[in-house]
Amino acid sequence: MVRLAEAERLLGGVRVLMPRLHLALSTVVAITVWFVADTAVRWLAVADALVVALVGVAVARTLSRDAWVYSWLDEVEDDEADAATRPSAKAYAWVLAGSFAAAGAIGVSVVLLVPVSWLPYLLTVAALFALWSGWRQEREVGAARLLRERAVTEPWYAEYRTLIEERRREVTGAAG
Repeated sequence: MVRLAEAERLLGGVRVLMPRLHLALSTVVAITVWFVADTAVRWLAVADALVVALVGVAVARTLSRDAWVYSWLDEVEDDEADAATRPSAKAYAWVLAGSFAAAGAIGVSVVLLVPVSWLPYLLTVAALFALWSGWRQEREVGAARLLRERAVTEPWYAEYRTLIEERRREVTGAAG
């Protein structure tokens, strides 16, 4: 059940964060900076760093709900989990939004401190990293989908779905 929860958490994160959009943006910016004036290069780089951070902050609440729903399953199975010690979905959201904001601030700081002549090279490397990361993530997503398809036939699947639906109601009740 824990592996299935991890797979569904990954699938939910991919659905919410839209990594292909970020990959396309990084690629377009990395190509564009080679053909524009130096003043535009820095602003394109700042925009690239901010977009990912702002999207992350915007979807942090949804992403944290999915993370919270699919977390703590190993402790629930052990029957030793104390509900009072679990962080709430709201706490997850604040930490996640803060993490995205901090990453964006670091990205913008780096872009503003690096000489403009370095930015085309750095953005090209960043786009290549995004491409590699996207390829790796697509493999993980494929494995997660396969795991989810196989789990449907398992005898414990009905119990798992019941547990997940209870967690979803708990999050919805706490948020509402």
